[in-house]
Parts: sequence; structure tokens; C-alpha cells
Amino acid sequence: YARTLFVVGLDNPGYRDNLRIAEDLDALIKKHYPGLSRGILRKQGRGVDGIYNQDISPNMILLEIGGVDNNIEEVLNTVEAFSKVFFEYTENR
Repeated sequence: YARTLFVVGLDNPGYRDNLRIAEDLDALIKKHYPGLSRGILRKQGRGVDGIYNQDISPNMILLEIGGVDNNIEEVLNTVEAFSKVFFEYTENR
């Protein structure tokens, strides 16, 4: 598995909605796949893109999966795991 990281831009005026979704999904990942998530990175301030197009919708998330040390199989394993978590999240909304 490749680890996940949510990125939330705090310079977006409506960031609280995006952050809530990231927190909910992060909690589900941690519940079902302990150790898979690296958590939530909150970005803001001068010289930082603290929006990440998350101002387009209150339902927008940015999810990073893996890094340079991961192979495609690890990434695909994580995509499958995340899809199960995301399905559970959307079913309970």
C-alpha cells in the first residue's frame, strides 16, 4: 500500500466544509486501514497555494497517494481501499 495524505487549503474562504470532509474520510481510513493515512496537511499563507481549487465546491478534496518510493501496485491497492472508504462515506451521508 501507498500511504495517503489529505491537503486542505485554508486560504479558501469556505475551507471548513472541505476540512470536515477530509477529517471524516481520514477517520474512516484510520478505522479500516490503520497506518495507511498520513493525516491532513493544512496549507495557507504567503507563497503557498492555499486554495487548491477547493473554492470551486464545498465538497472538494485533494488526496495524495504515495510518493516516489511507491510502485503502481501499491498505489492501486490504496485506490481500491480508498474507494471502499469513500463508498461507505457517501452511503452514510
